Amino acid sequence: EVLSAACERRGVDLSRVDVLLDSFAAPLPLHTTETSCLGGKHLRITAKDEKSSSRSASQRSSQNVSFRKTGGPSDSQSYRGRSSRFFSVSTEDSSMDSEVGAAAAAALASAKGAAGAAGLKASKQRWSGFFTNTKGTKMELLVEQLNGYTKHGVPRLPESQLPYELAANEEALFSLENDWRDIVENSELLSEKQQQQQTALWELAQTEAAYIKTLKVVTDLFMACLCGLQASNILSEVDRTRLFSNIPEIYAANREFWTEHIAAMLDASRSTRQPLDPGHLLQGFESFEKIFAPYTRYCSEQSKCQQYCRDRLNDNDLFTAYLVWCETQKDCNRLRLLDILVKPMQRITKYSLLLKAVHKNTEHEEQRAELTIMIKSVDTFVASVNAAMRRSEETARLASAASRLESYDVVESRDEELEKLIKLHSNLDIMIAPMPGCPKDALRTLLREGDLKLRDAATSKMEVHVLLLTDMLLICKQSTKKASSSSGSGSAGGGLKIVRQPLVVDRVRIHELKEQSSLGLVYLNEYGAASAALVLSAPEPKLAKSWMESIRKAQQQLTMLKLPPLGSSLTLGSVSRQASTYLGDGDFDMDELSEGIPRTPRGSSRASRVSSLAHSHSGSMEMEGASPSGSNFLPSYNPSRNVSVETTEPPRASSVSSEEGT
Repeated sequence: EVLSAACERRGVDLSRVDVLLDSFAAPLPLHTTETSCLGGKHLRITAKDEKSSSRSASQRSSQNVSFRKTGGPSDSQSYRGRSSRFFSVSTEDSSMDSEVGAAAAAALASAKGAAGAAGLKASKQRWSGFFTNTKGTKMELLVEQLNGYTKHGVPRLPESQLPYELAANEEALFSLENDWRDIVENSELLSEKQQQQQTALWELAQTEAAYIKTLKVVTDLFMACLCGLQASNILSEVDRTRLFSNIPEIYAANREFWTEHIAAMLDASRSTRQPLDPGHLLQGFESFEKIFAPYTRYCSEQSKCQQYCRDRLNDNDLFTAYLVWCETQKDCNRLRLLDILVKPMQRITKYSLLLKAVHKNTEHEEQRAELTIMIKSVDTFVASVNAAMRRSEETARLASAASRLESYDVVESRDEELEKLIKLHSNLDIMIAPMPGCPKDALRTLLREGDLKLRDAATSKMEVHVLLLTDMLLICKQSTKKASSSSGSGSAGGGLKIVRQPLVVDRVRIHELKEQSSLGLVYLNEYGAASAALVLSAPEPKLAKSWMESIRKAQQQLTMLKLPPLGSSLTLGSVSRQASTYLGDGDFDMDELSEGIPRTPRGSSRASRVSSLAHSHSGSMEMEGASPSGSNFLPSYNPSRNVSVETTEPPRASSVSSEEGT
C-alpha cells in the first residue's frame, strides 16, 4: 500500500519488483512487512529475479507467515513486537529461508537505529539462534510445541492452580455495551452534570473490564503457555512465581469486584433503564481492603518480577523465543509482558481518581456522601500498600548490606586462648539483632552509606565505609578478599568487615571541628561517660555537613521509636514505629519531623504517622543542648516532663487523642 502509488506513477508493476532494505540481499515480503520500523531507512526497488521467486502463490498462502518489528529501547529490542504467527511454520522448512532472512533484516535495521553496533550484533545473534541449527535441540522442541499451540490453541491452566472456579463462558462476564446511553433510557433528558457523572461511572466500568481482560491474557496466554512448556520439560528452569508473582489472585480479586459489585450496578440499570447508581458500588469499596488484599503482595514483588523477566531475556534464548511468541499473539494486543506486569500497580492507584471524577459530577447529597466513603476506603488501602512496598524495599536494602558484612573484627587479642573466646562472640547479624530500647516489632533500615576516612587512637587516617542504620552506626573496612573484584567502595558490592564497635546512634555526640570537612564523634556509655572518640572526614565540607544532618535525623527517629505508650487511645503499638525517611547524599528535608498532625485513618501511610507522632511529642521531649542541630546533641528526657508508664500524671503529649478526634 505504501509503495503502490509511487510505483504506479512510474509505470512499475509492483508484483514484478523486489524491495530491499539498505544493503541486505534478501527482499522484504511485500504484503506482510510492518512499515513502522522502516522510518528513515533507504529502500531499493529492483526487477524481480524470476529464478529466486519460483514459488507458487498457493505455497505462499498455505504458509502465510508474517513478521513485524517495531523500534524500541535498546534493552528490549531483541524480542519486542514480532510476528503474531512467529512459529506458525517449522523453521526446518527451507522454503522459509528468504522470508525469515528478510524479516531478520528488517529487525536488525530497526535494532541498528535503536542501539547502534551493539544492538545490531545482539539482534543478529537472537535471530540466528531462532532459525539455525535447531535440529535436535531444545529450541526445535520449543518451536514444535508452539506450532501446536498456534494451530490448536494454548491449553488452559489446571484448575488446581486457579484461586477461583471458571465460568462456562468466562469472557461473557465482562461484556459491555458501547456506551452508557445504550442502557439508560431518555439519556438526552439528563442534565449536563448528570451526563458527566454517567460518563465517569462508565469509564470506571469500561476501564475495569479492559484491565481484567489484560490480566486474563497473562493467566491464559503467558502463564498457561509456560506451564504447558514446562510440562514437556522445556523452560523448567524458569520460576513461574518469580516471573508472575500472584497474578492469578489479582485476577480473582478484580473478577470478584466486577461480578459482585460493578456488574450489579450495570444490571440494575439494564433492568430499569435508569441512570447508573454509584450506590451499588458502596459495599464493594467498603470491602476494598479485603477484596484487593492480594495487591499488597503483588505490588511489593512487582519490580522483582520485572527484573527477573529482564534477566531471563538476557541469559535464556528459549525464554526469549517463548516471550516473543506470546507477545505477538493477537490477544496480547502488542503489549509486552514487562508493560503488563506494572498494570496492577497502576490500576490500584487509579480507582481514587475515577471515584473523584464521579464525585465531582454528582449532585445528589446521599450519593456524594457514599462516594466520599468509597474514596477514603481506597486511599487508606493504597496508603497501606505503599507502606508495605516501602518496607519491602527497605528490607531488601538492609539484606543487601547484611550480605556484604563478612566479619566482625573489632576486638583483638594476642592471647591465643582469649582470641578463641572473642571469636565466639564476634557475630553481628543486622537483620535479626534486636534494637535496644525499641519495641520488638520495630524494623531496622539502612538509612545511608558512603566512603569516609577514619582517625582515632588506633589509626591516623584509614579509608572506611560507613553504614548508618536506624539504631547504629557501623564503621567498616573493605575486605581484602574481594577488594580486587570491587571498585574499592563498599557500596559497589564488595565485602566489608566491621572494624570498630557498633555505635548506638543516640549515644553519639557530634561536634563540629575546625576542619570543616571533618566530624568529631564522642561515644558515651550507659553511664553518660565517654568510651570512644573518633573523627570522620569527608572529601568536601558539604558532604561532611550532610552526614552530620543524617546522623542527627537518625537520632531523632530513634528517639521516637523508644517513646513509651501514650495513653489508652493511641499507642505506639497501634501504629508503625518505623522511620521511613531515606537519608541520601543530597539535601535533607528537616521539616518532616515537625509537620502538623494529619487527620488520617489508622490505615494511612507509615511516613505520615511517624511525622504525626514527631509533632505531637514535641512538647514532652527535650534534647540536651540548644537544638537538634547543636554540636552537643544527645536525646534525653527532662525528669520533670518524662513520659513514663509509671507516672500518675497524664503526659503532656496526650493531646494526640483530642487532635485525632478519638
